[in-house]
Amino acid sequence: MAMVQRISRNSILWYLSHSLLLSACLLLLPGITTAVHGQDVARLKQSPTTTQDGRRAAAQRAFAEGQRLRQQGTAEALRQAIVKYEEALLLWRAVGDRSGEAATLNSIGLVYDSLGDKQQALSYYNQALPLRRAVGDRSGEATTLNNIGLVYDSLGDKQQALSYYNQALPLRRAVGDRSGEATTLNNIGLVYNSLGDKQQALSYYNQALPLRRAVGDRSGEATTLNNIGL
Repeated sequence: MAMVQRISRNSILWYLSHSLLLSACLLLLPGITTAVHGQDVARLKQSPTTTQDGRRAAAQRAFAEGQRLRQQGTAEALRQAIVKYEEALLLWRAVGDRSGEAATLNSIGLVYDSLGDKQQALSYYNQALPLRRAVGDRSGEATTLNNIGLVYDSLGDKQQALSYYNQALPLRRAVGDRSGEATTLNNIGLVYNSLGDKQQALSYYNQALPLRRAVGDRSGEATTLNNIGL
């Protein structure tokens, strides 16, 4: 009988000790839950930034790959460049980066121009232009204006070409882009030359020449010297 009582007492003590341990664990649970929930909240708060950063990095990679392919210049590489640029474009738009979007649109325009699809080139340049204006990128705006001028020039619309070159020129001067200024001056000279106004052409070539020398653009200098000789 004593043995039975001793066993019962031991059993009771065992259950009591485990009951206390279980109660302690239950008391800790709210704290554990709060900690885990807190980690989730912190993770959720960080997720948009992490996602945005990831998309931005992916956009930069796609754009850089597009640039690399475009510079190869082959028809196949140019078509592949468009795919990469379009990929970058979606990502720039997803993160709301209008500057990156504008640069990519301008680059797609360059590709279509190289492929001979002037209307498509114009379409992309005309999408890039208002974005560059909206973000205050005057250097980029000048570049796109000059590119539009080149397309109109190649299409034979000389007056439209002049209009865009003349919009680009003061912007290039305003941002101190002497290389770009020389390019646009030379382009204006080419238009006047094609219109038969040789004196006006010479005037612009002679403005371009010292700038090309000043920036050390020997290739551009040779081009302008050749134009003057013509």
